[in-house]
Parts: sequence; structure tokens; C-alpha cells
Amino acid sequence: LWGTEFPVDEHVWLTRDGAAKGEDDVVKKAKEWITTLTYAHDVAVNRSYTAPGQDSVLITAVLANPLGHSASVSAIVTDELNVVRDSLLMLNDGLHEDGSAGDSTWGCYIQVPSDENVFAVSVRTDDNTDSTFRRLSDVVWFTTAGPLKITSVTYVGDSTLTPGKRLTVSLHIANVGHQDTLQNVGFSFSCPDTLISFTLSTGPHNTIAPGDTVTVSRGALLINAGAPDQHRFPVVMTGTVDLAPLWSDTVWFTITTTGVVAEGRTLPTTYGLSQNYPNPFNPTTAISYQLPAVSHVTLKVYNLLGQEVATLADEVKQAGFYTANWDASSFSSGVYFYRLQAGSFVQAKKLILMK
Repeated sequence: LWGTEFPVDEHVWLTRDGAAKGEDDVVKKAKEWITTLTYAHDVAVNRSYTAPGQDSVLITAVLANPLGHSASVSAIVTDELNVVRDSLLMLNDGLHEDGSAGDSTWGCYIQVPSDENVFAVSVRTDDNTDSTFRRLSDVVWFTTAGPLKITSVTYVGDSTLTPGKRLTVSLHIANVGHQDTLQNVGFSFSCPDTLISFTLSTGPHNTIAPGDTVTVSRGALLINAGAPDQHRFPVVMTGTVDLAPLWSDTVWFTITTTGVVAEGRTLPTTYGLSQNYPNPFNPTTAISYQLPAVSHVTLKVYNLLGQEVATLADEVKQAGFYTANWDASSFSSGVYFYRLQAGSFVQAKKLILMK
């Protein structure tokens, strides 16, 4: 509210005596506060992405405690809706990849939640001697959503490349998760090879639903002088949410005297249809499938009488991984079947709607 004072730890004012001595009481008090404060810093996680419910994430922090006060440190994990999902006491026992017992590094493990989400980690330091606390909010992030993957690369214009010539490329990036629609996503790209220059300017994509693909256009490849006639190099993509880096993927290019090709992509080699997730579900579920080649795809849902009740896909798609979502809000509980046809490949699976 207008006129409301911002919360402060301590009021400090210039004094007449300090001014007479040529001292700045505010700076003096600030130095004293900084050099005696008990607080955690340098918070880190050992991984930014992990599959939901399949692993643990290590959280570490360094404790500054110059006066040797009795202190405790805890990690608070919140999800995309700012709901607290876990709160753990961090330990300094040498058993949580926290260095040696009694040193300045504290750690704890969090069991990864079973849903797809983006999680922020805050760290609270309690100075038990002074009965005060400090909290660093949302300092590191990890996620069980996605991941984001480069599914393919296309070229604009002539794909031949000689020293000094620029080649314009577009990268196609998919959310290969099953549940979570990613918000405020952005991308950055780098090429660690000094013989190649790669530049790409891009703004954030607000949302990427499961199975959706976005195209990041107008990347420029430039082969520098001194590169051999045949050369292989990587371009690394970093995917971010609210500028926090969460996913990384790499596409490899090979340049020859006749052109440049993208290779080494983790594209499917066979057709496939996965079991829907969750199952049973209410009222929405995600159905994932994969295509090793360009195919006309139909994905339909049928009831027990064999009657078609929903069409989730009926179009030509590029090779890659896809996810379709079925909202069964208007359907009654029961057993249904979903059927994928892509070229000569046909497969069906059962799903259960339980309201």
C-alpha cells in the first residue's frame, strides 16, 4: 500500500557524535551486520531435471556463521502455484554430500514428486542464539516437467557451406512431457567450437503444451577460416523457465565440402504408442506416441461398443515424439480404447475414465 514502510531488519540513523568524528554510522553498522550475520548462501541443486518420482535431488548451501552461533538451515520446496511441497532440515553431518561433518556446507536430499512440475527452492537460516532468521526465496530451481528436446533442424535456402558463408537454420524443440504445460519458456544457444560461429536471437515462448513443438528460427551458422573440409561440432540448447536454466540438449552438425547436415538426433527408430498417463484418470489424460518418419497420423478414442467418441489427431506429422491430451469431462465413467494409425502401423490400448 502507498505509504507502507518496506520491512527492514534494523533502523540505523546518522548520529551527531558520529558526524562530529567524521564517521558514517550507517556504513559502520552495515559492516558490523555483514561481518557478524549468520546466513546461508551459494545454494545449489545437483540436477535441474529429473523424471517424476524416480530419483532424488541434492540441495546444498554454505553457512556463514562468524560468531559460531547455534543455527539451523532448512530447504523449502514450492511448485508452480507456490504451494509448499516439502520442507527439509539441512544437515552438516558429512553424509549428504556436504563435505565433512562440522564444516560450512550443509545438505539434504528431497524425494522427487511424482507429478510433472517446476519447483523452486528457498532456504531459511535460523540463528537460534539471536532468535532471528533469514530466508533466501526461490534461489534455485529444478523440474520434473518436459524435458525439452531438439527434435529436428531445417535449413533456409541453400544448405551448402563454405568458409565465410552464413547458413540460416531453424531448430524445432518439443516438450516431450506428458502432463505439464510449461510457462514462460525461453531458449539460449551456444557452440563451444572455436572454428564455428553460431548466433541465434529468440524471445521467450509463453507456453509449450505436452507434445507441442516450437520453432526457433533464424539461427546463423558461420564456418570460420581454418576449419577442415569435414568438421563435426555441437550446438547446445538451454531451456529456461523465468530465466532459470532447467533443460539442456545438444544437436550435432557435420560440415563437408558439399554441405552441412544435422545428425545425432535422438529421434525414434520405430513407431510406438505409449500407455496413457494417468490411468485411471479424471477428467484429462495424456497419450504419447512416436514416429520414425513423416506419416499421416490418426489417433481416435472409441467406447466399448466400438463407436468413435473423439479424434485427437488426423494430420501429417514429422518424425518425432508427440503427446495428445483427451479431456473426457463430458463423458461417463468406463473403459475406452484409443487407436493410433500411422502409415501401416496400427496399435490400440485401453484407458479407464473414473469419476
